[in-house]
Amino acid sequence: MTSEDTNANASRSQNVYRAGRRGAAWTATDAPRSQSGTLTAARKLPAPSKPLRLKEPKKAG
Repeated sequence: MTSEDTNANASRSQNVYRAGRRGAAWTATDAPRSQSGTLTAARKLPAPSKPLRLKEPKKAG
């Protein structure tokens, strides 16, 4: 292995580690917000999806 290979591997593992830390921090801070967001989105989704389904056959027909 050349020094370039070891450097690339080292930087890759550091990037993965940083991304993992970032992801963990994001989920820890935004979990309450995202959970409430998904709940409201789940409540809102069925209503808009019904008109969309009604519009699709009209476009096709």
